[in-house]
Amino acid sequence: MIDTAKEIVPDIGYGLKERLRQALMDHARTGNLTTYKELANRLELAPPHKIHRIAEALEARMKEDVAAGRPMLSALCVSKMQPGIPGRGFFLTAEVLGIFFGDPAGLEASAFHAIELKRVFSFYESQPRPLVRSSHHAERQVPAHAIDEPRGNVKGA
Repeated sequence: MIDTAKEIVPDIGYGLKERLRQALMDHARTGNLTTYKELANRLELAPPHKIHRIAEALEARMKEDVAAGRPMLSALCVSKMQPGIPGRGFFLTAEVLGIFFGDPAGLEASAFHAIELKRVFSFYESQPRPLVRSSHHAERQVPAHAIDEPRGNVKGA
């Protein structure tokens, strides 16, 4: 049997792949979106072509998430040029994966992205919360309602 995830995911380097997944999961748990540049800086990617490299890594992440039946964490990374929505490559990759059909710059793209963000936030809110220390140094989990970060354009969608 062929491992589809390995066949369709280019080698972006295990360290980058895991750091990217962790950074995106952190954003999902707090309800924050990020830009390609912010994510590249957080992952300490050096020039040249750091935005291109992060875009390739995000597309590989999409392929892995879809192959595993998970919501696409890459939906959390949005364009600075088109605030609140990912770049064209996100939608083209989703089309290749057979999960998006429409104009990457049209209303279908905005609707698809909003639905995917809801899926991401719903899925990762149900995952274990990071442990924090209270003033008494006892570890506790942060409840979902205690996180009041904005969630992009998803509210009410």
